[in-house]
Amino acid sequence: MAIAVNDLITKVRAELNDESSDNYMWSTDSLIGWLNSGLKEAVIHKPDIYMSIGVVSLLVGTRQVIPAGGVQLMDIVRNMGAAGTTPGNPITLIDRQVLDTMYPSWHSMTAEAAVKHFIYNEQYPKVYYVFPPNTGTYVEIIYGATPATVIAGDTFPLDDIWEPALIDYVCYRAYKRAGDNSPINAATADAYYRSFLLALGAKDAVEAMYDPNRRRA
Repeated sequence: MAIAVNDLITKVRAELNDESSDNYMWSTDSLIGWLNSGLKEAVIHKPDIYMSIGVVSLLVGTRQVIPAGGVQLMDIVRNMGAAGTTPGNPITLIDRQVLDTMYPSWHSMTAEAAVKHFIYNEQYPKVYYVFPPNTGTYVEIIYGATPATVIAGDTFPLDDIWEPALIDYVCYRAYKRAGDNSPINAATADAYYRSFLLALGAKDAVEAMYDPNRRRA
């Protein structure tokens, strides 16, 4: 079920004991601003929290970059033809050392319309290479992206299961703002932030435990 940003902010105010509309301690603009900061930070810690799948046009050659707004390549699925509308053969990940050994001059090979393999280095999450060099056709990719900035009236852009984590983040920022001269508020802010980080990490652990590929291995 889609969550309204306004409803999430209402839950934040309940958590903060800030439900008196006559005298709000934190403005709605501040709370939504912190929500947007939390969405961006969530992507830093867990790039697959907001996934995008789409057909993209490749550059001529081997070196490619994911679309603007993307943070990390997740997978390249298949070829999509010269116009981006014709599903083609699947594309598989390959180790760069394999290509470098078998085809030392592969970066300067004759360009082809269909991609067979792609190479990815997690140290450069926005960059990938395709083999053989491409003529500028289309492929379907999956990548982690940054959600667009939300405003009052929008829908929460992540899966519903992440609502509690983002509530924790907004509460962390609120108590951090209030905690300049209060050790109690500062400690409360730290507790909310730890809860936010724990939610992101705990989800990773569960996903790894129940990953069908891992269980099959």
